[in-house]
Formats: sequence, C-alpha cells, structure tokens
Amino acid sequence: MASQHDKGLCQLAAELVALRSRAHALGIFPGDRELLECPTCGLMENVACGGMLFTCRPESLDDDTGLRFEELSRDRFFCPACGATVREADSTAPVAKKALEEKRSCSARSSRS
Repeated sequence: MASQHDKGLCQLAAELVALRSRAHALGIFPGDRELLECPTCGLMENVACGGMLFTCRPESLDDDTGLRFEELSRDRFFCPACGATVREADSTAPVAKKALEEKRSCSARSSRS
C-alpha cells in the first residue's frame, strides 16, 4: 500500500511531465536534453533569453532560421535543412559539452543550468 508521501511524489512527477510537455508545445526549451547541431550542414539549436528554442547557423547565432529539428526517437532527430539524422550529443563527455557551450552566444549559456 502506497504511503501519503509516495502519492505526493507521484503527483509531483506527473505535474513535472505535464509542464515539460506544455513547454515543448510552446517552443520553450526545458533543458531536458543537449542542444542539437547537424554534423552534415551545421544547422544548430540555440535558446533565446526568454527560453524559446530556435535554430541558427554558426556564423549567426542569434538569427532564427525558422527551421526546427524533428524528434524521430528519444535521441535521434531529423535535420530540416539537409535531411540528415542527428543524434543528441553524449552528455557524459565533458570535453564535447564544453566545446558545444563555447559555440553558443551568451544568451544560450545563461539559460542553461
């Protein structure tokens, strides 16, 4: 039999899942995965100061292309610019993560925690 504490945790977890879904639907990046970058064409994700997810080119980090990566599965995405399959970066590799953070504008780094 579940305790009152367990029921409260389950309810809280359900609320978090619902909030994450709402954020995704609104185009807000909840920070639940690494930002994507297509190794084929260079299209990359960035996050605006208000938390909105957008795509840009490396030479123009603050200009939204209007394109959006499409999630194919948990860690695979479709690049809307060139059609390549993009995998989420390995978040266990600190060097790769550091290199990715250095490419982002200050607005992207300040919205990631």
